[in-house]
Amino acid sequence: VSYAINSQAFCSSIDRVVGLRVKVFGWEKMHRVRWAILTALVSMLSYLIANGIPFFKDLVALCGAATSIPLTLLIPAIFYRRIQGVPLFFPTLHSKYSFVLVLFSMALMVIGLIGAIGSIDVDW
Repeated sequence: VSYAINSQAFCSSIDRVVGLRVKVFGWEKMHRVRWAILTALVSMLSYLIANGIPFFKDLVALCGAATSIPLTLLIPAIFYRRIQGVPLFFPTLHSKYSFVLVLFSMALMVIGLIGAIGSIDVDW
């Protein structure tokens, strides 16, 4: 029941954002067909993810590796560099610490993703 409720809210949000922008074959007027295709795609993607990752801990590890470092370290450092008006991948005298943080967080994210994918491979 929870999946059905959450899936409908998710599909409704996607339909509002993307659905009316798709102007191929008159899809912006075919709401029911667009809704059926969208919910079928979300259901198939959910099924593939649920069966492709054998254990929930692996899914949590993969989501954590893909999102925690960027949200806590990488994005704030990138925003700081944007506000300061310095290039993203070139260190300057006044922004050397944020440059090191960008490099460090990218390295941690790659290491985390490698570890999470390795755990999925071992469990599968």
